[in-house]
Order: sequence, then C-alpha cells, then structure tokens
Amino acid sequence: MVVVIVRWYIKNGKEEEFKNTWVNMKPKTDDGLFREFFSKPLEIIDDKYHTLDIESRHYATYINVGVWDKIESFNEAIGSMIPGRTSHYNQELKNKELIEVFDFEFKLRERIVMNVEDTRGGKWSLPPASF
Repeated sequence: MVVVIVRWYIKNGKEEEFKNTWVNMKPKTDDGLFREFFSKPLEIIDDKYHTLDIESRHYATYINVGVWDKIESFNEAIGSMIPGRTSHYNQELKNKELIEVFDFEFKLRERIVMNVEDTRGGKWSLPPASF
C-alpha cells in the first residue's frame, strides 16, 4: 500500500476556482484506490495543534492524501495528468526546466509517494467515501 500526498499552494482569493477544478480532476480509473482525502488546515486557536509549518498569509494550503494499493495503480490513474518537465533554453532563461501550473497556484504543487510500513486500527471505521 502507498500513500500519495500532494500539497497545493493556492493564491489568496482563488480558493473557489481551485476547489471547482479539483472536483473535476477525477482519476482515469479508481482501480487500486482505497480512499482519497481533500483537506485544508483547521482554524484552531491552540498552537499545540499547529506544529507543522504549512500555512502562510501569502497563500492557502490544501493537502490531498490518496491511499492506493500500489504505485502502479496510482500511475495508471493519475500519472498522465501530472505535468511533465521540459527543458527549455533561450537567451533570457538560460537553461531552465519549465513546468506548467494552473493560474490559481501560488507556486507548483508538491507531491510525495510514501510506502506504508505499518497500520493501526481504532475503535471506529472510516465513514463512507461521501459523507
């Protein structure tokens, strides 16, 4: 099992445009997808819950977490939608890689695939996918 985490940096004032776009970013197939969680930081006054530095006054942060059976399933469903990197050379840019971003992105989203080493269950089961 793998967990895919994507951190989105969204320009202030563009959150609704991003959310509307994200809703339509459906995987080509859901074979191998256990669950996907689209989330944003909870506004809590108590600092003990905010020890991970992901918030900024310059952008809104959204985190997408997908739990997949294996990286190959994720790649088949999502891989072709991940913007590629293209080498580009011109006098002004010199030798740079260019990556396309959406207009609502403050900067390029970040992604990591994590291998699940172990799991723990609790008293409760997950709610249905649409709750």
